[in-house]
Amino acid sequence: MRVLQVEDNPRAIEITRLFVAGKKRFKITAVLTALQALEKLDTTTFDVVVSDYVMPDMDGIELLAELRRRGNKIPFIILTGKGTEDVVIEALNKGADRYIKKEGPPDVLFDRLAQYIQEVVADKREEEAQEALAVLIEEEKELKSLENNFKEQKPEELHIDASTLINEDLDLVVLGLLVDRLADEGAIRLRMNEAELTEEIRRKFGICVDSEALHTSVIKLKEEDLITDIGGRIALIPKDATLILILKYTFSRLGIIRDDVIV
Repeated sequence: MRVLQVEDNPRAIEITRLFVAGKKRFKITAVLTALQALEKLDTTTFDVVVSDYVMPDMDGIELLAELRRRGNKIPFIILTGKGTEDVVIEALNKGADRYIKKEGPPDVLFDRLAQYIQEVVADKREEEAQEALAVLIEEEKELKSLENNFKEQKPEELHIDASTLINEDLDLVVLGLLVDRLADEGAIRLRMNEAELTEEIRRKFGICVDSEALHTSVIKLKEEDLITDIGGRIALIPKDATLILILKYTFSRLGIIRDDVIV
């Protein structure tokens, strides 16, 4: 997990690395000021920010407020040796995910920090995965609705060849079907071979797709490391950020820029 630590005390940075990075799977990048943190976040992707409260140019809460003003929803933890109850309440109201005071035995303190980092990153990834799943399912519904509208029109009224539309975006259709199967708790099999994918498209959309085009799309998705072939059947590659990667790929294919989706 990629951690950006904002701390004006170099000694505190070294202690954090000693107790956290040395024991957990964290990569800690440290900066000494909030302004440096903003610059770093403009060029580098992190999973979480761990910030001191009292700092020279702007404090941790002001840094948090500026990030949220810019639309950056990165998980944010305030770790400080100073701060009253009012400061805690303000931090949480401004969007902080956790607040920790530097007190007690170091091993207990930093074990708690490591636990909080894992929790907030897991929550963020789960939130993004659910958003990705919702987007893909909604896109499939819209595609199905479009096809139903085509069927209801008279042949002379059709200006778009639905089969051409499906074949041009077969990679997205395949992803949608696999994600839909994953979301269906009643689905018996989560994997499908190319023949079953062809039949599923025919059943859902009433369109016979070109087998060579489907095979090309499957190869393309394998190269993108989104699907795999298990015993002749195609399945989503199981890993923590699969749905987020699918969403990124979908946005890229549709020409949509989304800077707020991180893996």
